[in-house]
Amino acid sequence: MAIQATAATMHAQEADPTNVEVLLTLRVSHTNDDDVHIVLGVPYNLSREYDKAIASFQKALNLKPHDYSLWNKLGATQANSVQSANAIMAYHKALD
Repeated sequence: MAIQATAATMHAQEADPTNVEVLLTLRVSHTNDDDVHIVLGVPYNLSREYDKAIASFQKALNLKPHDYSLWNKLGATQANSVQSANAIMAYHKALD
């Protein structure tokens, strides 16, 4: 499934090489750089694309599980998306 998604994204990039979201998706799908995931999570949160923001912050947390600011960002995003129970757990992790 991931191979098909990557191939489809690459095809979309070939069709429109100026599509920033496609370029970012390709970059993120081929990296383990936590900063990329953080940089994507913040604008996703601000644009109310909460599921994408949560996924980005969770990927960053897989790489930096003890980063309290990431746990805080995840908690804030979950609170914004009306996932209160998850937000409280993330905030507790931030305080640990």
